[in-house]
Amino acid sequence: MPHAISLLLAFAAGCLIPLQHSANAMLRKHLNHPVHAAAVNFCVGLAVLLLASFFLARAWKAPLAASAPWWAWVGGLCGAAFVLSAVLTAQKVGPLTFLIAALAGQVLVAAIIDHFGLLANATRLITPTRALGIALIFVGVVLVQRKV
Repeated sequence: MPHAISLLLAFAAGCLIPLQHSANAMLRKHLNHPVHAAAVNFCVGLAVLLLASFFLARAWKAPLAASAPWWAWVGGLCGAAFVLSAVLTAQKVGPLTFLIAALAGQVLVAAIIDHFGLLANATRLITPTRALGIALIFVGVVLVQRKV
């Protein structure tokens, strides 16, 4: 997949996240519990992924997951924690503040992973330019949540 297409796909995926928060908040309201709303979110997601797997994958490879390293299994845990935290907090602080704070956390951990080449990723050092970009995200968190 060309780099530009990958960036466009990442951007499009990011555009869906605020919609997800609002939908999950409505589920929380109707189900009267944040964990139930998060569970419904993942059940719908599982159904979509099973359908996509049926139509797009040539063979079911789930048994091969057993040979993956232990840390490869935490992706679902991370996703569940993210969705649950969004259900609990996004409406209280607002979608923009929630997302920029979440983005700051993502950027910080991604930079650490890149810099040290952790979790089987290539090493991409934190240069002064990258450090400035990371710092600007954190400045954005402060500016976005201010009431002035």
